[in-house]
Amino acid sequence: MVTATEQGPDRQRGWRTALDREELQRYLTTLEGWREFTRQDPAPPVLLPDSVRDAMDQDERLDYDDGRLDYHTRLTVAATSTLRTVVHTGRRA
Repeated sequence: MVTATEQGPDRQRGWRTALDREELQRYLTTLEGWREFTRQDPAPPVLLPDSVRDAMDQDERLDYDDGRLDYHTRLTVAATSTLRTVVHTGRRA
């Protein structure tokens, strides 16, 4: 599986290169791929100090931010009353 935190000498723009290499667009469109995706338990990203983050070039910063976004998009959603209202409203629309 490809994650935003994949490391290697050929890493360019992190997950973007991995997606191209692995053709991940097919990955989530299969039952097997979806099951693998839902079973994963991503590790939290390392939080860098402001001084280190500010010293990154644009590509490094994009990779770092992509890893953080990837982690947060995979978190479990808590079923709250607000979420139920949003889902109900969305279904009615």
